[in-house]
Amino acid sequence: MKCTDICPAKAITPIYEKYALDDLFQLLKKDKSFYQVSGGGVTASGGEATLQYKFVAALFEKLKKDCITTALDTCGHVNFKNINTILPFTDYILYDLKLFDSTLHRQYTGVSNELILDNLRYLIELNRTQKHHFKIWIRTPLIPGITSTVENITAISLFLKPFLGKEIERWEMCTFNNTCKKKYQKLGLNWEFSNYPMMSDSEVSEIRTLAASLNLPSDQIVISGIIK
Repeated sequence: MKCTDICPAKAITPIYEKYALDDLFQLLKKDKSFYQVSGGGVTASGGEATLQYKFVAALFEKLKKDCITTALDTCGHVNFKNINTILPFTDYILYDLKLFDSTLHRQYTGVSNELILDNLRYLIELNRTQKHHFKIWIRTPLIPGITSTVENITAISLFLKPFLGKEIERWEMCTFNNTCKKKYQKLGLNWEFSNYPMMSDSEVSEIRTLAASLNLPSDQIVISGIIK
């Protein structure tokens, strides 16, 4: 998709930097001591990092050989071979699960969630059966009235419940943040969620209570982000 497809009236100049594999590795390696002290590492995200799966796999291989922890952040809507190529060098999979209902998923994202769920099932099965165990973190953005509904949280909860604390280490729900709306304005883009409010403490408490009522392991559930 071209920038002009998103905003026909105003072409947007992409902002990015290109790196050769070895150059990027050396740049990331400079912070190795920080990763070790903080317990962190290097995350490939995007955009969608798996669209450059060969490069990411080669980079992660170098990082792993240098004892640096790696994490892949993916929406899951890709050919599974892309993910599978990166897996041998991956410690963490940060996997988006936004909406469980396929019709609503298509309405708000433009695509069905069938491929996303199928790929997640593959990852769960691989984590269960193979010697190499990567840790899976599910991430759900909490958008008021859309993804934070009782129906959606319940459906995702019931899907994850058999795997939480086993094949899936963590379910992180990220509260909606509208502070990025000025970036959209600078780019001349219309963001349909710009007037959505941040979540309140009571709304977050309701989600915690809902998860508890479904007997999910509380130590595997994290709600992160800004609360008004």
